[in-house]
Amino acid sequence: MSCDAPPSTEDLMPRRSRYDRGQTCIKCKSQRGNLVIKHTVYCSSCLPAMLVRKFRRALSTSLDPAAPSRGTPSRTPPPDVILGLSGGPSSVVLLDLVWKCFSAQGSGRKDERRQVGKVRAVHIDWSCLGRASLVESLKENCDHYGIDFTVVRGEEAFEPAWRNAVGLDGSAADAHIDLSSARLPFVPSLAGPSDPVATLRAHLRSLPTPTSVPATLHTLTRLLLLHTASSSDCSVLMLGTSLPRLSIDLLETVAYGGGFALGAEREEIVRTSRGDVKIVRPLRDWSLKELGWWLYSRQLSVPRGVNGKPTQALAPTGGKTIGKLTEDFVIGLERDYPSTVSTISKTAAKVVPAEEAAYTCAYCLRPAQKDATRWKAGTAIMSLPFLITNAATDPLTPPKTPPLPAEKGLADSLCYSCYTHLTARGGTGAGKIPALASNGGLVTLGEAGMPMPVWVQQKLTEEEMRESIGGFLLEDE
Repeated sequence: MSCDAPPSTEDLMPRRSRYDRGQTCIKCKSQRGNLVIKHTVYCSSCLPAMLVRKFRRALSTSLDPAAPSRGTPSRTPPPDVILGLSGGPSSVVLLDLVWKCFSAQGSGRKDERRQVGKVRAVHIDWSCLGRASLVESLKENCDHYGIDFTVVRGEEAFEPAWRNAVGLDGSAADAHIDLSSARLPFVPSLAGPSDPVATLRAHLRSLPTPTSVPATLHTLTRLLLLHTASSSDCSVLMLGTSLPRLSIDLLETVAYGGGFALGAEREEIVRTSRGDVKIVRPLRDWSLKELGWWLYSRQLSVPRGVNGKPTQALAPTGGKTIGKLTEDFVIGLERDYPSTVSTISKTAAKVVPAEEAAYTCAYCLRPAQKDATRWKAGTAIMSLPFLITNAATDPLTPPKTPPLPAEKGLADSLCYSCYTHLTARGGTGAGKIPALASNGGLVTLGEAGMPMPVWVQQKLTEEEMRESIGGFLLEDE
C-alpha cells in the first residue's frame, strides 16, 4: 500500500500552447493557419500578400522615405536598379519578388506608383578560385523573367582593362604595397603585366590571417557590384540580404573592427566616379522560414543549393573562421529564438558614430574614422619574446606603443577594419589555404609587393603634383 496521493489532473502543469493567439489566421480570422512566423499564425492565402507588403514597404522606405500617399503619382522618375545575385535562396526570392511586383506579367495590373525603373541583374563569378560556376543557372532564371543578365569575373578587380571600362582613372599605375612596414608604403612593381587570376591569388595569399580571406572576398564582391552599377548609370544596387544574413554581417563587422561604419551594413550611399550609388536590402526583415515558404510556394529552384552555402575551398583547416562561427551562432538563434535575431538588426540600426567621418577608405569606400592607424597602434597586444626579456626587470610595466613611421603609405587612407585585415598579427597566414597555395610562379610577392585592386590608387603629395606640372607653371617675378 502506497502513501502517495493519487494523481489528479488539476496538479499537472498545462502544456504550453504552440500558438500564442490560437490556430486561426491573424489576418482573415476565419481559416486555419498554415505557418507560424514569430509566434503569429498565417494561412496560405494571407501570407503572400503580407510578404509582398513587407517587401514593398522596406523598398519604399529605402528609396523614397518621403514618398507620397498611396495612389499619388511620384514627381521623380523611378531609378534604374541593379540586382546583385549570388545564387543563394535570398537572391532567388529577390529576383522573383521584383518580377512579381514591378512587371505587368507578374502583378497583372498597372502600378500607379512604380518604385523602380529598368531592372538588370549582375553576378560576380568566383569560379577562378575553385568555386562552382552558377552562371548558366542564373542566366536561365533571368531569361525566364525577361531581365538582362551580366556576369563580372572576380579577377577583374585586378584587370586594368576593367578599370577603364567602368570609368576609373586609367592613367594610374597598378598599386603595390609593402606589408613589412606598418605604414603600408607603395612600392614599384618590378614585374610586368600578369594574369589577373594570379594577381588575385597573390593578393589573397598575402593576407596575414585566413579569416581575412572571406572578409576580403565580401568587400571585393561589393565593390565590383558598385562600380558595375555606376558604369551602367544605375543609381540603386539591390541586394537580397535576409534578416539572419544581415545580423551575421553586423556581428562580423563589429568583430573585424568596423563598428564606425556599422550603419552601412543596412543601407548606404557610396560615391563613385560616375555618381552616387545607393545600396538597399529590401529583404532585411525576412526570416529563413519566410524565405523557405516563398521558395516552396512559388516552386523556385536555388542554383547554389537549399542551404545557400558556397564551397569551402577557401576555408582554412577545420573551417573555423569568425564568419563561420558567427553564422552558426545566428542560425541557432534563428531556430530557437527568432525574435533575438531581429533585435540584433534593430539595435545596430540605432548605433551612430560619435563623430563625423574624416575620409573615405581607399579599399572598401566606407566612412573611416580619423587616425585609424593610431587606434591600431594602441591595441594591447604584446609579443612573447618581449615579455620573456622584461619579466626579470619589470614584469608589471606594460610595453610602450612604438610610434608609427613618418613615411607616407596606404595606411593613412584605410579604415580601421581594412587596416587590421592587412596588418593583423599572430595568424597562420592565408597562404596555408590549399586553394591559394600555388600561383604558377606568375607573381612573386617578394619582388612586386602585395598587389591591390584597381580602385586603390596612390595619392600624389603636393610636392609631387607641383613637380609633375612644373613645366607649365609661370615663375614668380
